[in-house]
Amino acid sequence: MRTPKAPLLASMVLLVSTTALACPVCYNPREDSRLAFLWSAIAMTVLPLAMVGGLIYWLWRRANSDER
Repeated sequence: MRTPKAPLLASMVLLVSTTALACPVCYNPREDSRLAFLWSAIAMTVLPLAMVGGLIYWLWRRANSDER
């Protein structure tokens, strides 16, 4: 006899989700910890965008260069 896996998985997720809160920095009342979290989130958002933008700019400059 096969047991249905979806209800078992759903019940496990519901039981474990109460202990799986976000990182402790998110709920830390200290201002310096919150600012560090904010700046790291900003850096993780901006750096990949800047890298892709830099690559596109480099490819555009290389395509439009007069040294062909």
